[in-house]
Amino acid sequence: MGTANTLVDMDVKPVSVTYGAYTASEEVKDKKSGEVSTRSFVKATMQEKALAKAKEEGTWLVDQSFSYDVPGTVAGFQKLGIPDEELVNILRNGIVAKAGRIIVNYMEELDEQGNPVFQPADGNIDIRKDIAEVGGRRGLSDAEKAWKTISGLKTLPPEVLALLQSQLFATAAQ
Repeated sequence: MGTANTLVDMDVKPVSVTYGAYTASEEVKDKKSGEVSTRSFVKATMQEKALAKAKEEGTWLVDQSFSYDVPGTVAGFQKLGIPDEELVNILRNGIVAKAGRIIVNYMEELDEQGNPVFQPADGNIDIRKDIAEVGGRRGLSDAEKAWKTISGLKTLPPEVLALLQSQLFATAAQ
């Protein structure tokens, strides 16, 4: 269960999430000897597809639900009983994460033809106003979802990616 924009109607909203854990492994190459070995580790996620795959493969370990409270108002922060120093840490981390999303959105923005629109500036670009704006979640368009998948394919040459990108966004603009 996520937090909706209606959260401000409540001082504190209880949230419950379920995560699962499974074992995974990856090949690791030793930098000095060049030997390849397998490293096993535990991965925790709330993604249903990954957990279903782990259960199918026999690597699933456990599912567990967790609950916590999310403040919906400034008064809600006080009701949580979190020490001031930790509240500052939480808010700082939230601002840093939001700033990172804003920067990535600026730098990855594409025009209707699929071309980057970001123009670098001399010095710093001030995003304080962007951080202070009330954020809403904007879902990706079908073209953006497709591009996100396609651009992650490391086997495609850059010229093929560029062609696919331009065709995808040109089609989406129609």
